[in-house]
Amino acid sequence: MPDFFTLHVDGDIPDEAASQDVIAFNPQGHRPPLFLIQTWKKEIRNIQRIARHLGSDQPLFSINPPHGETREDFPRRDSTWSDYALEKLDQIGHSGPWHVGGWSFGGTLSLGVAQRLIDRNEKVENVILYDAIFPGLSRSSHRNRKSHPIHRIASTINDYYERPEAERKENLNRMLSGWKRRLTGAEEKWVTERKDRMDFLHRAIHVAYLNYQEFEYDGVVDLLWTDETLKKAQDLTLGWHRLLRGPFTSQRIAEGHVEMWHEPHIEHVANATRAILDRYISE
Repeated sequence: MPDFFTLHVDGDIPDEAASQDVIAFNPQGHRPPLFLIQTWKKEIRNIQRIARHLGSDQPLFSINPPHGETREDFPRRDSTWSDYALEKLDQIGHSGPWHVGGWSFGGTLSLGVAQRLIDRNEKVENVILYDAIFPGLSRSSHRNRKSHPIHRIASTINDYYERPEAERKENLNRMLSGWKRRLTGAEEKWVTERKDRMDFLHRAIHVAYLNYQEFEYDGVVDLLWTDETLKKAQDLTLGWHRLLRGPFTSQRIAEGHVEMWHEPHIEHVANATRAILDRYISE
C-alpha cells in the first residue's frame, strides 16, 4: 500500500511533516506525477508553493531530507543519499514512467536517482534541475579563486560596481569585514565557529557536495537557472555539459537562487515546470 503524508497546498505545514519520508500534494491529480528530492530543512515550503501554482491536477511527491540524532544517521556521499531517496520513492508504489528533479544539491541527487531507476529498467522521462550547479564546476572555481589572488580582487571589484548603488555601501562593509578577519587571523576562528553551528544535515550536504562522484547521464534533462547561479558558472549548462549525453534544455526562470521560490518568481517556475511536463501528455 502506498506510504506518504499528504499536505494541502494552502495553510500551515504541521511539525510532524518534517519527520515524514514522503510528502504528497494533489496525489489524486491526473497529470504525470513529479517527484522532487529535498536536501534542505524547511524546503517543503518551497514545494508547497510550486504545488499551489501547478494546480490541483498535478500530483507532486517530495522526498524529505534524512533526519536523525547522530552524524551516522545522515549520508555523507551523494551515492548513499541517492540510494536513500530511491528507497523512499519505492514507498509510493509508482512504477513509472518517472519525472524527477530537485533544487540546488537536490537536483544533483535527482540525476543519481534517475540513473538508478534506469539501471533497474524503469522508464525515466526526464530530470528537472532547479538551479542546480555541477559540483565539480563550483569546486574548481573555488580552487581558482584561492590560487589566483588577482582574479579574486578583480571579481570583487566587478561585483561591487555591478550592484545597484544603494547596495554598494553594505557590500563594501561586508568585504572590508572579511579582509579584516583574514589580516587579523580571525578568519580561521570564524570558519571553525561556523562549522560548529552547522547541524548534522548541513554538514552532510557539505561533505556529499565536496565528494561528489561524477557519472555520465544519457537521459533527458531540463535545466531551469537563475541569474545568480549563471553568474557563478558562466555557462548556460551550469557545468553539466561535461556529463550529460542526452537531450537537454536550458531556461532562465528568475534572478536569485532562493528568491525563485517566492512571488512573483514562483509562478514563472511553475509555468516552466508545467510546460516541461506537458510534453509527456498524449493528445
